[in-house]
Amino acid sequence: MPRWEVLAPGLIEFGPKPGNKNIGFTTQWRWQRPIIDYKRCTDCKLCHYYCPDGAISFNPIKIDYDYCKGCGICANVCPAKAISMVSELEHLEGLKDREVLRRFDQREYGF
Repeated sequence: MPRWEVLAPGLIEFGPKPGNKNIGFTTQWRWQRPIIDYKRCTDCKLCHYYCPDGAISFNPIKIDYDYCKGCGICANVCPAKAISMVSELEHLEGLKDREVLRRFDQREYGF
């Protein structure tokens, strides 16, 4: 089976599809995650084309963290340096704090 898709006569899509390299999700072992600075992004789509797992879509540029392995290729190929790699632990710590606050039902405690 070829790794390309014919869209119309003369057009071929070479970009990867999300999750095409691995069957399952990969977030269990990722130690970094890419974060996009949309103000710096020039919409060149190089991150999309170079992502080995097809975790980056465009229109608008978005990262599917269920498939992202945190390899950093997207950050390395970005000419505008709009993608930075952030420690997964730092990101999770921030989420935990927000999750605790979100689950706190203020009405239950008379606020």
